[in-house]
Amino acid sequence: MGLVAFAGKLAPGKTDEWRQFVAEMHGARQAEFNASRARLRIKKERAFLQPGSDGDTVIYTFTRHGAPAVALPPLFRDLSVSAEPFDVWYKQRVKDLLGVDFAANGETPPAQMLFRMGPRRVRPPEPAPAQSA
Repeated sequence: MGLVAFAGKLAPGKTDEWRQFVAEMHGARQAEFNASRARLRIKKERAFLQPGSDGDTVIYTFTRHGAPAVALPPLFRDLSVSAEPFDVWYKQRVKDLLGVDFAANGETPPAQMLFRMGPRRVRPPEPAPAQSA
């Protein structure tokens, strides 16, 4: 599994709009959200709202299927080129609210993990895809 993280500062007065965006993704647009994440091979997605004296920050993480060296670099690229209606809507909302432009980041992961604490879970290797006869 590969982890991608990024942070974006919400513009003043945009916290309620961010909460509405999240509610829409996990409410009225839940089926589209799930289909998007399956297409992009995203296993987990988390967003944290960090209040601050200079405004609120959203800390966002994705966990994507595949080895980190394979999974991470293309995530922003795959999202940036998607023309699926949900993905187009999602990219525009994230850009409007956080100033994160997936297209501008290309293949570059947006943040670097500096340390990790705790034991790593060891998982068996994923089975090879079935070959058609």
